[in-house]
Amino acid sequence: MARAALTKKLSKQFKVSGIPALILLDAKTGQVLLKDGNSVIMGDTAGEQVPWAPKSLDDLLGGVLINGTGAEVNRAKTLAGKHLALYFSAHWCPPCKRFTPELAKTYQAMKARRQDCELVFVSGDRNEAAFTSYFKEMPWLALPYDEERYQALSSHSEVEGIPTLVQGLSLPPRAG
Repeated sequence: MARAALTKKLSKQFKVSGIPALILLDAKTGQVLLKDGNSVIMGDTAGEQVPWAPKSLDDLLGGVLINGTGAEVNRAKTLAGKHLALYFSAHWCPPCKRFTPELAKTYQAMKARRQDCELVFVSGDRNEAAFTSYFKEMPWLALPYDEERYQALSSHSEVEGIPTLVQGLSLPPRAG
């Protein structure tokens, strides 16, 4: 097969839209481990996290959420039995600033009708002060500010831009 044809075939198979693109595969099975190897490598330049295997959503979310008063709450207990949506956004993003108030109205209407759904803010802000200020505008929960976790969750959820709402997520029940 000619090089150009092979490149085209692989790009289509792995949904590569730009270069450089690094897709990490399992050598034994050929299954995709990570679609965004570029970010993984850039976030681990010393190679301390080798082998670069995907983390589960459960692991990426961690054990703690922040509520509207700024208090930490147990993530597993708070989200148990609920439909989860993650809201990727940042205060510096004009489309996010326009969308967040509209999402807040929808969220409040939804919560008035049902309690089995929850929304969690995943901040793409550039510092913790910006995150804290922006989160005050939101009636839902948030993950603690963490740039590395934002990148990992963005990659896991295949977020290509913000604002993005990822819904239909399910977590396994946690023991204890």
